[in-house]
Amino acid sequence: MAERMPVVFAGHGSPLNAIGNNRARAAWKAEGERLGKPEVIVCVSAHWSTRGLYVRTAENNTQVNDMYGFPKELYDVHYEPAGAPAVAQRA
Repeated sequence: MAERMPVVFAGHGSPLNAIGNNRARAAWKAEGERLGKPEVIVCVSAHWSTRGLYVRTAENNTQVNDMYGFPKELYDVHYEPAGAPAVAQRA
């Protein structure tokens, strides 16, 4: 078994951290370089209101922009990672 990576809490803060030149963005970039690239990311989100527990098992994850009124540069940022259905089933 490969060594497990640590659990990380990542509160995104302002969406502008994705495009700004600020301490938050610099710190997240440095942390990513320190940790390296994981095989899989398991993300828990509070942005959905449901009854029960649901795990997304799709092979593709389309980005959803549920924000409005920000600079165009922010909407140009895309992150649509491949899914990991086998890992999702285990979760």
